Amino acid sequence: MFAVRGVAVDRNGSVYVSDSSNHRIVKWMVNATEGILVAGGNGNGSRLDQLSTPGGLILDEIGTIYVVDEDNNRIVSFPARARNGTVIAGGHGQGSASNQFSRPMSLAFNREGDLYVSDWNNFRVQKFAMDKNPPSGSDHICTPSNKYTLIFCFLSLMISVARFLK
Repeated sequence: MFAVRGVAVDRNGSVYVSDSSNHRIVKWMVNATEGILVAGGNGNGSRLDQLSTPGGLILDEIGTIYVVDEDNNRIVSFPARARNGTVIAGGHGQGSASNQFSRPMSLAFNREGDLYVSDWNNFRVQKFAMDKNPPSGSDHICTPSNKYTLIFCFLSLMISVARFLK
């Protein structure tokens, strides 16, 4: 079974897919008949070469993949051709502290490189200043009272970011 939870496209038209059922990221080049494993794929787990229900993902201009590792409550980056990732946010177990997530779902970056993460079960969107290494905590951008207002808040934030990037 192939369950897609996130999709990104690079400048060459290759499509990257979060295959959550198989705990991996697969790259599909234009006209390809099979995908190429680019992250995870070593079973469900929390090692830096594993993912557990990968979700939203983003690619940067140099080929780094940023992925929501939902069941591990962390955001992981995989430089191009790297087999091991680096935890860039979360990774401190499930919880509600500013360095924790409880079921992160999607992510976005603004022009300054700050990371935004929708934190589903904590009903918030968190902002991480990525100039810190590693980021120690976050600013809470949205702390709505239920999941539906969280979705609205995150979508509004993404629209604002998109307008800013124009």
